[in-house]
Amino acid sequence: AEGLEARVAGIVDRGLAANGVRIDMARGHLKLGGVAGLPTFNRGVADHQSLFVNGRPVKDRLLVGAVRGAYAGLLAHDRHAVLALFLELPPEEVDVNVHPAKTEVRFRDAAAVRGFIVSGLREALSSVDKRSAHAPAAEAMARCGGIDPQACRRHARRHFDAAVMVQRYLDLYRRLASAKAEALTGAGS
Repeated sequence: AEGLEARVAGIVDRGLAANGVRIDMARGHLKLGGVAGLPTFNRGVADHQSLFVNGRPVKDRLLVGAVRGAYAGLLAHDRHAVLALFLELPPEEVDVNVHPAKTEVRFRDAAAVRGFIVSGLREALSSVDKRSAHAPAAEAMARCGGIDPQACRRHARRHFDAAVMVQRYLDLYRRLASAKAEALTGAGS
C-alpha cells in the first residue's frame, strides 16, 4: 500500500514526500489531512497547492488565506507553500453551490475553519524541528574532503542560512506561544 505522502507527491510535486510533513488532525467535526511542505520547500507561484473539501478539489480564498496565514513569518512574501490538504466536515457545514463549476465553497463557520487550518499547519510545521529541504551545496561539501572539520562546517553553514532563519522563526514562535500560555495561566489564578 502506497503511503499518502507518496500518492500526494505524485500529483503535486515529486519532492513533497521527502520535504514535507504529514498532517492528520481533528477538532470536533473538522478533520484535516494531507502533506505540507517544509518552509524551505516552496515555489514562486501557488500552483503547487492542492486543496480539497470533502473530497472535492476547490480554489477557495478562505483556504488559500489560511495557508498563507499558517506560513506567515516562515516564507518570504513572494513565495508559496507546496502542499495538499484534505478538509473533511459535515456536508451541512459547507455550501458547494457558490460557483457554477463548484470550485468555490462557503463555510457556515468560516472563522472556525480558518483557525483550524492555521493552527493545524503551524502545529505540524513546528514538529519538524531542524529539517530542511536543501542539502549542502556540492562546492561546500567538496571543501570538506577530510581536511578541516571546522572549515567544512563554516562552508556548509553559509548554504544553510535559509534553514537556520526558518528554525529561528519556529523557535521564536514556540517561545512566544509558551510565554502567552504562561501569562494566561497566571492571569487565570
